[in-house]
Amino acid sequence: MLYNFIPYSKFPKLVANIPFFHFVHTAKKHYRTTPFPYIHMFLSLFSSTNHGPRSYLDSDSSTTNSTSHLVETENSYDANDGFGKMGFNFSNAHCQVYSDGFSDEVEESDEERGQGNSSFTDRNQGTKMDEDWRRIEIHEDEFRHPLVREICRLIECRSAWNHKHEGKMRHLLRGLKPRLVCAVLLSQSDERVALDFFYWSDRQWRYRHYPIVYCVMLDVLSKTKLCQGARRVLRLMARRGIQRGPQDFCCVMVSYSRAGKLRNAMQVLTMMQKADAMELISEMPLKGCSPDKVSYYTVMGFLCKNRRIREVRDVIEKMEDTKLLADQVTYNTLIHMLSKHQHADEALQFLREAQKRGFQVDKVGYSAIVDSYCKEGRMDQAKEIVNEMFTRGCIPDVVTYTAIINGFSQAGEVGQARKMLQQMYKHGCKPNTVSYTAFLKGLCQKGNSSEAREMMKASEEQWWTPNAITYSVVMHGFRREGKLSDACDVVREMIGKGFFPTPVEINLLIQSLCRIGRVDEAKKFMEECLNMGCAVNAVNFTTILSAG
Repeated sequence: MLYNFIPYSKFPKLVANIPFFHFVHTAKKHYRTTPFPYIHMFLSLFSSTNHGPRSYLDSDSSTTNSTSHLVETENSYDANDGFGKMGFNFSNAHCQVYSDGFSDEVEESDEERGQGNSSFTDRNQGTKMDEDWRRIEIHEDEFRHPLVREICRLIECRSAWNHKHEGKMRHLLRGLKPRLVCAVLLSQSDERVALDFFYWSDRQWRYRHYPIVYCVMLDVLSKTKLCQGARRVLRLMARRGIQRGPQDFCCVMVSYSRAGKLRNAMQVLTMMQKADAMELISEMPLKGCSPDKVSYYTVMGFLCKNRRIREVRDVIEKMEDTKLLADQVTYNTLIHMLSKHQHADEALQFLREAQKRGFQVDKVGYSAIVDSYCKEGRMDQAKEIVNEMFTRGCIPDVVTYTAIINGFSQAGEVGQARKMLQQMYKHGCKPNTVSYTAFLKGLCQKGNSSEAREMMKASEEQWWTPNAITYSVVMHGFRREGKLSDACDVVREMIGKGFFPTPVEINLLIQSLCRIGRVDEAKKFMEECLNMGCAVNAVNFTTILSAG
């Protein structure tokens, strides 16, 4: 019998209706392995036991929204069921769920685990995962082996369990080779029973599972919805010091997808991407190709996105161990990456660290933190950073001021935004189109679209030129205020300057006109847009026809 660790499925016709190839392309792009395990995970959503597959893709109701940990709320499985109720005495050490995802738990001591054995030697210590474990040939004669058949018979008798049975099971277990243990697991018709036996045997004195047993157990669970059990087995591998390969994570993904938890499955894929990058960085020196700073920066970028600050510092230490010292470019890179993903506090920590090490952070780094604080709506912290820039002799530039103006405008503090615009001129910093557009957007949101239009008309006097976004901002401001004639006039001015509104913007104005009964004006406006070369679509015509 050929035991294939990763099963393959045929493509169902239903796959054509969903973004399947994008999923496979993403998986293949971000992980150095065959995409078929990901295909199997994706297709498992459409199995006969998984009803309503599109609901899992269109709704988050069956998934866990947390990105920091994976917690099972459905299809959960108590590992103390089955054998544990009949004398197998499971430990809760395998069943603990921590908030740090797949991180390792603290393993209990040998004295707690059984009879205080201090001479026990882990079979797996120093063992490295081999690809042969991923494709195992379990022959028919191994399934018919006397030890395998006797253990299976004892498992079937668990309803009448006693200490005599347990002692006999322990005695037989010590004589089993890893392949025979795999045969026992594969012989069980109930995957829960197989998982019970797996946990019980791992608890026995002077016995530890070989890596192939973990692989087989994960594959058995991948055919079920027991995603919590698969996750525990994967974590147990880490506790035992067993190297986990791509197929192991794929099995957990398949189990999550069978349980309808596609978001959790994608989180496992994200973990695989990070683990693959870290593994590659570690392997490069062994293959005679030492990673450069760009390689380390790539890994740091992924960690910064997920706010893994402790791991970022570990990467910096590893980089410095290879005599690649962190410099000003390193800290600027970290500051930009963290600020880009709205982790301003963490970015500020690295800015302080850079200053302590004697590096001078330029206005680009400061501007990134200011922009991040503004996008989070924390304007007080942003102003403190700007004041610090003046104190250190780092004069803010147009990018810094624009971020502040945009932050105040979004917060509805147009007066503060106007002061910052005046302060720019005071310090010899000339506002650009982006600066004025951000300020005009704040005016329009406060209902001052007429003032915004006047400032736009006086743009030549201020030496700035409105662009398509500027006109759109003012047009939408008039539309929200119900001043549709002024909004149409702004569109005409926009076209006169060589900027064309999108069909969506045209349709919004047409809809607004038709809603208040001005259908003839809507028709005339659309004809004007057509004559001036604007692009329209079927939706624009449908809106007018339905209103008429």
